[in-house]
Amino acid sequence: MSFHDHVLFNARLWPEKPAIVLMDRVVTYGMMARGIHAVAAVLGEAGLGRGAVVGVLVDLPSWNLILACALAHIGATSVPLNALDDARSFGLAFDAIVTRADVADKTQIRCLRMDERWFALAAERPAAPFAPDMICRVASSSGTTGRPKLVGIDLNAFRVRQAAWQTAMDYVGWERLMILLGITTHFAFGTALMALSCGRTVYFAADAAEAMQMLQLFRIDAVIASTRWTEVLVAEQLKRPAPLDALRCFHFGGSYATAALMDQVRTHLTPNACVQYGSTEAGCTAYGPIARMRGLSGAVGFVAPFAAIEVVDDQDRPLAAGREGILRVRSGSLGRPHGGADPASGGFRDGWHYPGDVGRIDPDGILVLSGRTDHLITAGGAKAAPEEIEQELRAGPGVRDVAVGMYRASPSAPAEAVALVVVEGRFDPFLLKQWADRTVTGAPIARFHRVDAIPRGPAGKIAREAVRALIETAT
Repeated sequence: MSFHDHVLFNARLWPEKPAIVLMDRVVTYGMMARGIHAVAAVLGEAGLGRGAVVGVLVDLPSWNLILACALAHIGATSVPLNALDDARSFGLAFDAIVTRADVADKTQIRCLRMDERWFALAAERPAAPFAPDMICRVASSSGTTGRPKLVGIDLNAFRVRQAAWQTAMDYVGWERLMILLGITTHFAFGTALMALSCGRTVYFAADAAEAMQMLQLFRIDAVIASTRWTEVLVAEQLKRPAPLDALRCFHFGGSYATAALMDQVRTHLTPNACVQYGSTEAGCTAYGPIARMRGLSGAVGFVAPFAAIEVVDDQDRPLAAGREGILRVRSGSLGRPHGGADPASGGFRDGWHYPGDVGRIDPDGILVLSGRTDHLITAGGAKAAPEEIEQELRAGPGVRDVAVGMYRASPSAPAEAVALVVVEGRFDPFLLKQWADRTVTGAPIARFHRVDAIPRGPAGKIAREAVRALIETAT
């Protein structure tokens, strides 16, 4: 078997049912199956087959998913790419890269340009199924530290992840799922394959305004989103309120969420909302309804029965409930370091994954994140997660987006909190600082710098190392 088999089976059951919907196109299950077989034929004619390693540089979600399924059909491992530079930095021996653009003159790796001709009708070809322990997908970690790690996911782990996502979301009945995540993230890809394997319909939007339009037009009843997409969607709803009476469940995660954001989701999107915790390395490992999170910033749910999460000290000794420490995770969905990477550098040790998060598990079982050890803002005697301060700063005059980091002028100088801001209209750092001094409670902001955009990864997470570099340059 492979991860796409149920998609092909659903095409036999419901060939006319929509599988993938974008604002400008609808792909039925029948069309998707024909596309998988047609693209598999093109790949086969190009000499690719079982064991090949193929980069996927295709941003159109429908084509991306069909291509990944076609690669699985021929037994090839797919590696999502955000840019051509990823292929060089990953250090993998690619057999080919599939892209929609003509980039052959920019790399020595063999490039196949995907276009409409790839979807010409072709005879069904026999599948080359993966063995359960074969790597079927290679994903890169979110890269918030500036150093993305490659994670190999075998077929067994992929199946466990799909079952976990389905269990997490099936507490209410839903049929139409909007995915507000970058298609190159394993979060988006895995949840899309879960929904398609269950015969549901998945929707993708280009931006918040289009997402709100599609939610109403198609009466979408479920959403899964990154924390950043959730912030943007709430802001759009506050700006232009719209009825979302069909929405039955809203799941989000991927980074630290404040109590204020959770409250806004329940107030302005749907009261039936859930947070979840997971990683590229381990998949979904904790989740729960916001209503049960007791108004705690950083709460990400209860540890799932198919996973184990421990809080340990710096000597790897487990800590009692309520004590803050380093998190480590173990589950049947655990990936493994790929591409010759040192397991320790990716946080893998003794059967556990150490994601770099600090937190606690309260006596009632709620997992609460404090942030990452290397991202905490410690200034003016205060200690806070940067997300808490950023949530407050987004209410500032003219602020559209913001990121906070630490700056030290010299090794002996006191550490300062510095904010990078994207603003509408005129930038007045003195006015912003006066407002922040009166309003922000997390930590004092020493200075503000204007930027064109906040650096973020494909899942919308702020790229903290890039923020630090910008602060160093600007200060």
